[in-house]
Amino acid sequence: MPPQAQHNIQVHFLDGTTAPAVRTGNNAAWHCQCERTLPLVGYSDSTPPSSVPHSRVECPDCDKAYQVVAPTLKGVPTLVQEVQ
Repeated sequence: MPPQAQHNIQVHFLDGTTAPAVRTGNNAAWHCQCERTLPLVGYSDSTPPSSVPHSRVECPDCDKAYQVVAPTLKGVPTLVQEVQ
């Protein structure tokens, strides 16, 4: 079985700025806007706001919340979106 490839996507912050993120399979990793050293990691859900509360990822350093967005639950992520 071939290894999973990593693909570049973006994280969209509520203030309108963006930053790089990476996806592999139905997961994504990105850095919080607060500049936390360790990346945040989450799996994909459908368009925000999430109907699946456990797919919400909160930064333990600043409490900003994010969702990995894909056309379907656990589908291929298209972006990471900061949510309220």
